[in-house]
Amino acid sequence: MTETTLLQEIDNIIAQIKEIPASRNYWLIRTQSGEFYDSFRQHKFVAIEHEQISLYEVNKILEKNGKDTKAALKELKSLSQKKYPDDRFGLIAGQVMKFVAELKKGDIVIIPSSNSEIISIGEITSSTIPELTQAELLKTECPYKKRKPVKWIKDIPRDSLDPFLYRMLQAHQAINNITRYSDIVERTIGNFYIKGGEANLVLEVQQNDDINARQLFGLGWHLLDYSQDFFDKLKLELSVDEIEVKINLNSKGKIQFKAPNARTLWLIALLTVAVNGGGLKIDVKGFNLDLSTDGIIKKVIDYQNNKHDREKVDTLMKNMDSLQIKSPDDAVKMFQQFSTNKNNPK
Repeated sequence: MTETTLLQEIDNIIAQIKEIPASRNYWLIRTQSGEFYDSFRQHKFVAIEHEQISLYEVNKILEKNGKDTKAALKELKSLSQKKYPDDRFGLIAGQVMKFVAELKKGDIVIIPSSNSEIISIGEITSSTIPELTQAELLKTECPYKKRKPVKWIKDIPRDSLDPFLYRMLQAHQAINNITRYSDIVERTIGNFYIKGGEANLVLEVQQNDDINARQLFGLGWHLLDYSQDFFDKLKLELSVDEIEVKINLNSKGKIQFKAPNARTLWLIALLTVAVNGGGLKIDVKGFNLDLSTDGIIKKVIDYQNNKHDREKVDTLMKNMDSLQIKSPDDAVKMFQQFSTNKNNPK
């Protein structure tokens, strides 16, 4: 396999991943202290209260003012004051505006259960608010008509939540823009993704005890050295020097690598999985990856079996074992999807 063919195979695999747009917004939506959490999850939607302001009235205001959002919000505040004269009408108008006009298809939403014991993350699947019958409202056991459909992605117990997201949970309004936490949310959703033209690889450290500095920095050094040596032996014009790193560790935690070249990080992810998987076969959620197959996987196993390179593998494996590094299985899923699509009849 030539260098050009090898890189093309890597590009074909990476092409399976849908790039996350840099414009994506992130929202925390409350569930009335968990009262509607189960309804949101089971029936796949999020909703907001303030039923005295109808969707018809909001849409009429938005259509009238076009792209002038300030004028629309001013008019909506005036309407809110009439509907809720004894309440915080300005806050209510702002919440309704955010939900109806700003919460869009592709945005990420986070909802907490009662006492925030579980945090659920999902993606908005339509910007349009559906018209519901009374029977449909009763079925979902939620009276709110202003709602948007969601594809739920992940449920996370509170004790497994990234510590930086605890600050997010301190926001108590019905809907809160938390886009400033976007990087943390994305690395919570997946361990390999591309956003805004930049690839991200997240390694999860699962060790509960205090982390030894030599082990931590040794992991980074040996992983990058091992990867660069692999690139050089295959004559791939890739460099680990372009990689940036973020570390968020409090015993358990995450090490996040960023690079403009997705090829570099995907190969590092694959090498990490190979080392962590013991060399020949990896089983991730029922998918068996045999590292003795042709192509890039064959190159990985040949490299690992080389006597000189085996020393690097053993050293890296010790570092990974000591920190209990979880394999970045999203990279494996990409290979699985590529293999499946390649074998499907055209």
